[in-house]
Amino acid sequence: MLKIRLECKGITSYKIGSCLDKFGKKFPFKYKIEVEGTKIISEFQVISMSSLNELTRRLKHIKNADFEYIQIEKVLEHE
Repeated sequence: MLKIRLECKGITSYKIGSCLDKFGKKFPFKYKIEVEGTKIISEFQVISMSSLNELTRRLKHIKNADFEYIQIEKVLEHE
């Protein structure tokens, strides 16, 4: 299990939430979105690196979105 912290700019929190919802239908996971000034910070966990790569591919299709993974850390499933 990987714990991810993602920073997005140039996109609304609604748009990133929508993308995470759609992705969550294929790879179920919980996420949290916070707004810090002009940045949107999203925290979530995914099962594997391949799931994260799939999410990254989907995020790249969003127009004007600038995103960066701030933190990727391996965690035990019960955390």
